[in-house]
Amino acid sequence: MVSVNLGIICFIFASVANAQYDEYDSPDMPKPPVCPDFQCGDDLELVPQLPIKLTSPGCDHNSSLRLTKKDSKEDPEVTLCCDRKHACYQTCGSDKAVCDATFNKCNLDYCSSLSTSKQIKCKASAKNSNIMVQFGHCSSFTNLQKENCECVPKEKAQDVRDQAIAAFYDEYAGDQQSQTEKVKKLMAKTTTSKNLANLFSMLVEKYPSAVKEVEDEQALMMERMRDGMKGTSK
Repeated sequence: MVSVNLGIICFIFASVANAQYDEYDSPDMPKPPVCPDFQCGDDLELVPQLPIKLTSPGCDHNSSLRLTKKDSKEDPEVTLCCDRKHACYQTCGSDKAVCDATFNKCNLDYCSSLSTSKQIKCKASAKNSNIMVQFGHCSSFTNLQKENCECVPKEKAQDVRDQAIAAFYDEYAGDQQSQTEKVKKLMAKTTTSKNLANLFSMLVEKYPSAVKEVEDEQALMMERMRDGMKGTSK
């Protein structure tokens, strides 16, 4: 669950009240935490666990991850932003700050596509969402990195990266034969875990079906609790 301190919450509501929708930096705003990267020991290299499986509960995992409840249900563009963020957190070698910045840009791009009358409210919601995500606990990111990364001897790392790229194109890019040369060039360029994370970020944007929808366990638990409370109140 995303957690923020009282000062951040006050900052959010003050920003909205003052309609400071386009000012994302403030001297009064504390710096977001720097989440540590997943690290391997000597003579080992970070690689993704195969097969790579990217999932997303959509924008309902936490209310801070959607622009508005209505939009997240009706506009697939909003859900795609959330899906990309979840996938980024799960991609081995990712940087949380980069994932969050990409999520924020995706939200703002969506807002810019709306009519002028809707943009102000949308950008305010996007700003709040960005702050909530930035100041969330590192645990959600670091736990996903631990679940999706592994350390292998350096001489085996490139083979794992190549397998990850080939498997992705084989499943999501259509005609594999026509992609062969492109895949080979990508393999030659993708020589570190950071390279691979950046590549997968672009691939997920191009092939959003690579992120599989899953049930939001937290939302289901809250729904069961609400149903239980309704039952006892009768």
